[in-house]
Amino acid sequence: MDFRLLGAVTAFAGGTEVPLGPPKRRAVAAMLVLAEGAPVSAERLIDALWDTEPPTHARTVVHGHVSRLRGALRTVPGAEVVTRTGGYALRLPAGSVDVWRFRALLGDARAAVGAEPRVGLLREALALWRGPALAAAGETPLLTAAAARLEEDRLCAVEALAAALYELGGHGEAAALLREAIQRHPLRESLVAAAVRALHAAGQQSHAVDLYLRTRQALAEELGVDPGPELSDAYLGILRSSAPAARGGGAPSAAAEPAPRP
Repeated sequence: MDFRLLGAVTAFAGGTEVPLGPPKRRAVAAMLVLAEGAPVSAERLIDALWDTEPPTHARTVVHGHVSRLRGALRTVPGAEVVTRTGGYALRLPAGSVDVWRFRALLGDARAAVGAEPRVGLLREALALWRGPALAAAGETPLLTAAAARLEEDRLCAVEALAAALYELGGHGEAAALLREAIQRHPLRESLVAAAVRALHAAGQQSHAVDLYLRTRQALAEELGVDPGPELSDAYLGILRSSAPAARGGGAPSAAAEPAPRP
């Protein structure tokens, strides 16, 4: 059994896709999987299915989706939808959900000694992602919040992998990894700060400065704020390394000319 939430919500048994049905049924499946065996109330499932006022027959619709999901999983060994006091629960074999494997690998990476094993574990964890979490299951506030929590875990894994690569001297690879993530999250300062440091360490000072300046402008225009301490410190590191080695030793590099605002 392989239940996948790190991308489109899908399930496979023996290499064959399990027919989960339309988006609302996939939303029900996702909510039950994320509960990790705990019962999920009909009211919470209703919240997951409708982002506005639910229809008067919402509870009946939820019951229908649960029944059809139960039928789709009936022939899958170790998978079962059960009715409990307080709601519905989904029993699945250990290790059968990509989110569970992802989080287990992150835990192993945190406990690993040394950057090299961390790199391997974090690469394996990130390889489980196939796109935005909980895709094809709808975009109600409840599902969007659940997907955002998973995306936060992914970004933390990206930052941890980049830090481990940096520690091993893979500055260019770390910078490429971070810049890819920045395309989706351009205002996440921890990503940008790490990328600025990695680019500078890889000898790409002009790219590092350009990234900082573009981010500073975006923060000002979209949020009305200046860069925080982490991003400012990363940029100041470039300025310090670009300063003349001796008094009167010439003008600073043109790339280091703009100074961070307080």
